[in-house]
Order: sequence, then C-alpha cells, then structure tokens
Amino acid sequence: MSVTVTQHIPGSGLARLSPGNFLEYSLSPMAGAAHVARFDFVCEHRQLLQITNGNVPEFRWFMNRPPAPDEPGFPPDVPAGVVDVYVVGLSFANCPGYRLQVTQLPNGVLLKDLSFQAQSPADRWSEPLAVIHS
Repeated sequence: MSVTVTQHIPGSGLARLSPGNFLEYSLSPMAGAAHVARFDFVCEHRQLLQITNGNVPEFRWFMNRPPAPDEPGFPPDVPAGVVDVYVVGLSFANCPGYRLQVTQLPNGVLLKDLSFQAQSPADRWSEPLAVIHS
C-alpha cells in the first residue's frame, strides 16, 4: 500500500486560533467518472464527521465558527491553551485521489494544501493537524 502525497505549499502541523479565528477545511475528490469520496474527520476524543458520497466536487466544514446552513461546523472541545489533534482520514476504495486544503480565516492563511494519489483501492491515509485555542 502506498499513497503519494504532494505538498503544494510549505505546510504547518499546528494551527493557533485566537478569538474570532477559525479553520475552513476543503476536501476535493479527484475529478473524473463516478468517484465516491469516503472520509472521516476526527479529533482525539470523538468522531466528528463521516462522509460517503459521490458526485460532489468539494466538501467543506469549519472549526471554531458557527456553521452556515448545510455546512458542518465544530466548536473546540478542549479548554483554551490545550492542544487538540484533528485528523482527516481518507479511503481510496472508490476514489483514487483527493486534494485537502486547510485555511485559517478571516486572515486567509493557507495552512495545508496537499494532494493524495493512491496506488491501490485498499490504501488509506490519515492527515493530522494540531490545534490550540487561546
């Protein structure tokens, strides 16, 4: 099993969120015929989001911000000053590739911009991001 990861920008493994800051996650399945995206979003304490869906060009969700209608959003679940680790877990069973972007808003700083290409449908990948709230 092997997943090729392409880093489009120098990334950071840590996001520091001050009051009024939040994270936008964007996950795009590889373009092409009838790919079914399958992924989950978890923190150290619980599973937050699990998606199996096809024909959706982009999935978006937010951390530390009230969600807009039809957009999942998650508040922090640890006290200020405590590091929590959030992970996007990717399955390649029905989708050979993804692009993940994590942007800190409202300042628009792109923290992660990664592409993942699987060699086998049995491949899986977990991409972590540590978050600390102040």
